[in-house]
Amino acid sequence: MIDSVDKLLRVNKALFAGLGVLALLFVECGCGPAAPLKPRTRPELVPSDALWVGGADGGAYVLCAVDAAHNVNPCNVWNDQTGQLVESGNYQLRDEGRAATKSELRISFPDFNGLIYLSGGLVLKHV
Repeated sequence: MIDSVDKLLRVNKALFAGLGVLALLFVECGCGPAAPLKPRTRPELVPSDALWVGGADGGAYVLCAVDAAHNVNPCNVWNDQTGQLVESGNYQLRDEGRAATKSELRISFPDFNGLIYLSGGLVLKHV
């Protein structure tokens, strides 16, 4: 009887270890969590320093800078599939009438209607 219980425990340990290895392989092979949603290739017209932002329903490439002399953020927004420039111009923080600082320019997403959302609840508005 003790011999049977001992064999059963060894089988369970081996099974548990095997399942652990399979779980690791599952994650490593890309079969686990979804791969990043970013497009596989950057359209030729989009500068390499433009940031892709988006989600499952698509996204855009965005590039903003700080123009302290004019108190604006010049920004460009490109279609992430075609590379076509969708929006371009000067922006300021909505309700603040000033340019976002470099540290505030953490882009979350554009809405394609003159707004670019930043992290921390800030929003750039086309001026």
